[in-house]
Amino acid sequence: NELIGIVNIAKKNENKSQKVSKEDIETLTLITNLSGTAIQNSILYKKTLYKEKLEQELKVANQIQKRLLPLSTPQLEAIDFGAGSFPARDIGGDYYDFFTLKSGKLGIIIADIVGKGIPAGLFMAMLKSTLHTNILPYDSPKEALGVINNILFNDQVINKFVPVVYAILDKSTLELKYCNAGHEPGLVIRNNKISILDSVGFPLGGLENAEYEEKSLILKDGDTVLLYTDGVIEARGNRDSSFGLPRLKTFLRENSSLDAQELVDNLKQRIDIFSKNKSQHDDLTIIIIKSREKHKKELFLETKKSKELQISTHKKNIPKIRKELQDFCLNIGFSDSFIFDIKLAVNEAHANIIEHAYFGSDQGMILFNLADYENRIEIKIKDFAKNSSQTTKGEKKHLKELEGSGLGVYLINTLMDDVTIEKNKNFTELIIVKYKKGYKRRGA
Repeated sequence: NELIGIVNIAKKNENKSQKVSKEDIETLTLITNLSGTAIQNSILYKKTLYKEKLEQELKVANQIQKRLLPLSTPQLEAIDFGAGSFPARDIGGDYYDFFTLKSGKLGIIIADIVGKGIPAGLFMAMLKSTLHTNILPYDSPKEALGVINNILFNDQVINKFVPVVYAILDKSTLELKYCNAGHEPGLVIRNNKISILDSVGFPLGGLENAEYEEKSLILKDGDTVLLYTDGVIEARGNRDSSFGLPRLKTFLRENSSLDAQELVDNLKQRIDIFSKNKSQHDDLTIIIIKSREKHKKELFLETKKSKELQISTHKKNIPKIRKELQDFCLNIGFSDSFIFDIKLAVNEAHANIIEHAYFGSDQGMILFNLADYENRIEIKIKDFAKNSSQTTKGEKKHLKELEGSGLGVYLINTLMDDVTIEKNKNFTELIIVKYKKGYKRRGA
């Protein structure tokens, strides 16, 4: 029984000796019971509304946080990537990302943000913004972390330490430079032997002008690098035991032949089995960087099927190309939705080349090259219009850099997985790529 209010009554009758009758008491009891029920219902209704509002806000915050993480992993012929982040609550504190530096090298970062819930999610957004604004010019993890550390240290709003591992991959030499700022050290598996990426450093934002130890390794065929947050080895099972580093190493030895994303998914499944789906106190995030074996690299470089088409810029040829493209894709066995995306992207590019490169003339020439690879379909669209005076010889740009170019940037970039443009004084070539199912991981 909970006291939620008091009913105070007074008789206006001047006869002060008159007692409250039994009927009065019964009436008052009925009134207070009804009033109490009404008040409790009102309180419950307000609590329910508040809970629903909070759940909706958490749902929105969760969706926003997911968008802060990569929707896909990088696609390289020589390297297979896998990644996944699994929060302990609706909104977690782990962060990872892949981004292309100004030099063309690939930045890879994993961070364990202190705390959970909405504050951790907001901090993640601030960290992502800080990184993308300041880290891209640096090819050295040591220099990059030094800059970010001082920014976080001097920020009056950010008052947290941030454990981080930051690595930079040279796509041509496969050199992986890395620094550790107070984070769980990564592991490298080579010839079924496991060693630790033993760089050391203070967490970001904790010490002004902190220096970081930079190390590197050259990835060889079959090498696997694992970056992970402490939620992996600290996952709790029966009798409050932890998953631990020995179990993690055993798993890696037993499953080293798996593809990168399979390793991520199977490791998460192994942890779930160990913990018997027990509620965990910490988020866990996993990144796998796996150097493909030589025969797999060659497989992804070898064309299985190709077709070349040379047509004029007359608009009547647009539906002809759509038909050729559909037949090419159907013979490979792609799904209808897969083919629709490719046709729409190529159609947009084709129409824009006619309009913006040849200014509507039907006397120009366009060369289409359709190629089927083990892991992707690649379409090259080459025009020979003489309007590339602003580009330097051999210039290559990602489509994201060409906003306002008239190429339907948003549509093409949304439908396809990779889009680049190569220009020189003789031609402009648009290269669009769509990866096959199982070769590119999409976000939820």
